[in-house]
Amino acid sequence: MKLIADRRIKAGEELVCSYIERFHLRERRHEILQNNWLFKCQCHICERHEKDKKFDEQWASYSKDNDFILGYDSKLSQECMEKFSKSLKFIQEHYHNSLLQMFMLHFSILVPCCMLKQWQDVVKYSKKAICLGKIIYGDDYERYLIPIKEIIEAKVPMEYRTGLEKYFK
Repeated sequence: MKLIADRRIKAGEELVCSYIERFHLRERRHEILQNNWLFKCQCHICERHEKDKKFDEQWASYSKDNDFILGYDSKLSQECMEKFSKSLKFIQEHYHNSLLQMFMLHFSILVPCCMLKQWQDVVKYSKKAICLGKIIYGDDYERYLIPIKEIIEAKVPMEYRTGLEKYFK
């Protein structure tokens, strides 16, 4: 097993369960950490979740919104953009230092940008997601790029894809 910290970790700081790739409520995160890595996270965010059930519910809501955004692949709707804006705000306020959360955020923004035909943004966020994926997943990063590549190949006009090929090699 290989664990990578994207910056210095301070006492009391949150450890995100990025290695499970899903968003879970505090109880489930604690269970995974305890069962797999034999420790209980006691960071200020987990303590906040413990004391403030509303915050834990916000995390669950973010997870549902993110699933909705990732699964939404037809006409652009106001609901999709509202959920994206809410998710973006949540990540910026609570998880701005997490490389994994930023990877997921940059990945989830691709479909709404495609629906709005904001091709330069699709390219910009794709590049960021790919670079973050390389840092987070190391030698295994290519399998995480497959959905990004599929979105680009299916939706982005050729004239906007120039230079992206090198990111997928």
